[in-house]
Amino acid sequence: SRIHARRATPSSSSARAMSSSADDAAPAPWTVKDVLEHLGAASSSARVRTSMQDIDGALAAYAKGIARVLDASTSRVPKEALEFLREGVASADASRAAEDKILALRRAMDRATDCLMNPKEPKDMYEAEVGAQARDRGETVRLMSFASAAGGDDAKRWRALNDGVMGGMSDGFFMTGERGANFVGNVSLERNGGFASVRAAVEEDGEAYDGIYVDVVAAEDNASKTWLFILKDDLCMREQMNFKTAFKAKGELGRVKLPFEAFNRPERMGRAMYREPLRTRMLREFGFMILKGDDVQVGRFALGIAEIGFYRD
Repeated sequence: SRIHARRATPSSSSARAMSSSADDAAPAPWTVKDVLEHLGAASSSARVRTSMQDIDGALAAYAKGIARVLDASTSRVPKEALEFLREGVASADASRAAEDKILALRRAMDRATDCLMNPKEPKDMYEAEVGAQARDRGETVRLMSFASAAGGDDAKRWRALNDGVMGGMSDGFFMTGERGANFVGNVSLERNGGFASVRAAVEEDGEAYDGIYVDVVAAEDNASKTWLFILKDDLCMREQMNFKTAFKAKGELGRVKLPFEAFNRPERMGRAMYREPLRTRMLREFGFMILKGDDVQVGRFALGIAEIGFYRD
């Protein structure tokens, strides 16, 4: 079946005031925020139906969500994002199986959301600073330490979460030793895999601070790898989303400062989603991840971790 739509108006949370003197006044143009809110709601609805094995319901949620956006007044929305949606509709209409239609529409929503949420400039890369001066600068509060007698208790909070949950073959572990903790394992591309991670449940309030710091050291031949630090707040735990940012470690122990403002892209399974900014007063999970990409990311890896905390410059 083909995708049809009725005339749409902006969502109630961001609808514009209409003139009460003209019943036939044209609806106010949708903004980027309107489109992101609507696509996010449609995606969440489709995800719930998919989890219930309701394929027809999931397809209807995706199709109606996209159709409503395309039928709205979108003069204030980037044309590139709308074109992604139109291409997805055309691809879905050309497909026969419901699963293929869903895949086409989901990809279209992902591409449109990415376009609307992400500037084309590359992300910032945060690098470790070595030496006592880097560690002494600004105000800090230590949250976890793995180089002391208490490190064992902090280490017990960490668990592995690897691409095996999606059928992949990568592995990652959190291990402790006399000199601290280590995130070690292997990134494999087999079975469409390509990531390893470790996570820790926390209950932290970072609102009074500028960001998170991690004291880390890359193992030999690992200094060129890119690592990700993950943050989840209470909403992330309910909606299965996360925020992450990239950093580099050196061959000697150094401190990486990751400002909260760098955690600006909410994701679900690597796909950009729309929601409010990270709630730093309600942090509920920390994580380290290594993700496929360049060839250097694949294979054995080891990242030493001595300490995690909040900082304020």
